[in-house]
Amino acid sequence: MHYWKQSLLGALLAVAVVSAHAHSDHDHNNDSPISKENALIISNNALGQLIDSKKLARTWMFKKLKAVTIQEAANGKVWVVSYENSSEKSEAKRIIYVLIDEVGNYLGSNYTGTL
Repeated sequence: MHYWKQSLLGALLAVAVVSAHAHSDHDHNNDSPISKENALIISNNALGQLIDSKKLARTWMFKKLKAVTIQEAANGKVWVVSYENSSEKSEAKRIIYVLIDEVGNYLGSNYTGTL
């Protein structure tokens, strides 16, 4: 039940972020970089969708935040949000990295952290 409350809160916050980001005087050719907090919301929602679609095990609902960093990539900066699932049996899959571009687009997730 706690997961659903957390997912609902994350979804509501994401809607608020998108709504605030979509105001009428917003220039889409000059998108502003998102904050660390927005990167966390987007990454948490992305993992929730992966769990719901059964691409990740339900044990990922109890993930632990490891780090939030921003890295330089060929096309700009990328937020890298890493989470750990201590109950994951495969050590190679115990940490997942969620990649988000600097304006908030989800780029993907992987177990290596490579861009």
